Amino acid sequence: MKFRNIKGIGYFPLIILTIVAYKLLNNISYVKAIFDTGIRTLTPFIWGFVFAYLLNPVVNYTYKKFRLNRGLCMAIAYLLLFILFLLAAMFIGPAISESIADIALKAPGYAEQIEQLYIDLSVKYPVIEQYMNSDNNAISENVNKILAIVSDLISNLLVGVLNFTSSLFRVVIGLIISVYFLKDKDKFQRGIRKITYSLFRVDIAKKVCDASNETNEMFSKYFVGKIIDSVIIGVICFFGMLLIKAPYPVLLAVIIGVTNMIPFFGPFIGAVPAILLALLANPMTAVYVAIFVLLLQQFDGYILGPKILGDSVGLSAFWIILAILVGGALMGVIGMLIAVPITALIRNTLVRLMNHNLNKKNLKKFI
Repeated sequence: MKFRNIKGIGYFPLIILTIVAYKLLNNISYVKAIFDTGIRTLTPFIWGFVFAYLLNPVVNYTYKKFRLNRGLCMAIAYLLLFILFLLAAMFIGPAISESIADIALKAPGYAEQIEQLYIDLSVKYPVIEQYMNSDNNAISENVNKILAIVSDLISNLLVGVLNFTSSLFRVVIGLIISVYFLKDKDKFQRGIRKITYSLFRVDIAKKVCDASNETNEMFSKYFVGKIIDSVIIGVICFFGMLLIKAPYPVLLAVIIGVTNMIPFFGPFIGAVPAILLALLANPMTAVYVAIFVLLLQQFDGYILGPKILGDSVGLSAFWIILAILVGGALMGVIGMLIAVPITALIRNTLVRLMNHNLNKKNLKKFI
């Protein structure tokens, strides 16, 4: 009797998978430790892929525009990246370090400033004093709350700097690996196509390859465009902060520029620490910073962003907000960054499937 004809043998793989899943769930901490170790080990390759992915549009543009050798196009792309790193190391890095050190040094004196601000406001506006004294909501408690926010902000900035410094070696190795990713990009693509066509039927393999190309095009356009947009916003923010004489203009510009990568909520996330830092220096400066950031984000949302990104994702505001909320809940900041293009891809796939079924049923003409 053949093995495959044994009664119930078809359930054997399912039983094995169930046992494996049960063992994994029972040892989830061990599995997480192995996963974390694997991620740390592969970090240079992840950085290499990120660098190669972001530089690939530059290489392709240079090649199409000037018809240069691909190796020369790669050299130009890496030269531009080196110049950006050099400018950051010479101007942005030291300025941010000095700003963080200055904030940490002045932090003990901020309590007196904030308490004095409350006292001055309560003298001018008695309603504030009534509010502060109601429900045991004392001035000192409010001061402590604000100081706790400032302390968390400083701690997060210091942790970010330390994490970047400790990861610098992996970033450098990733930069080297990215050269090989870019150099052998066509070989990797051919290899993936061969594997896909060997595993699936021709029609399914073609759909998989088309979906892969669409994913690559959408992610590339979205992230490269978003980076360009955020850099421009950061530069404008820097000169704006200088104009209104806000403290730590480089640090505030970097915060606004980086958080601008997150659609919709990014401007608000970046505005909070910027206004708080300005508030510690001067209340009126904080007002100017708030007004400037609001105008800057309006300019980005209605003029600059659409010019650079266009309708790269084709999602309404409702779906973008929903995608960011879900992505943030599942994967934090990374989830917020990638949620929009992923949602756009899911939407496009569902629309194609729906149109296919409507055409198959000959119902498209009634919709």
